[in-house]
Amino acid sequence: MAHADLKAFSGRVEAEIDDEADRLLDSIRRPTGRVSIRTKDGRHLASSLVQFAPGSPLNPVSDDFTLEKFEANVAPVIGTEASQKLLEGLLGLDRIGDMAALLRLGVTAS
Repeated sequence: MAHADLKAFSGRVEAEIDDEADRLLDSIRRPTGRVSIRTKDGRHLASSLVQFAPGSPLNPVSDDFTLEKFEANVAPVIGTEASQKLLEGLLGLDRIGDMAALLRLGVTAS
């Protein structure tokens, strides 16, 4: 990892089997999960059990959610303007004449 703070944080992360999630996996044959955090001051924070991943057929997400996630992940890397152009190209993929031009929008300098 390039970021020392993330590397230090990752050393404090533990993965454990959640008994309820494990039982569900056996019964419905789908991976389930939950996130649980113990803070420095001893508080315990936990998400609800997720039986179906967001975006799966049994837990669909809205178009707005997908577009917001695209923007949140792409704009910081290639910039807002390039992100919008790339998104427009992807949404109009069936009408694009030059695929190479579209692909260039997603390329960033290293």
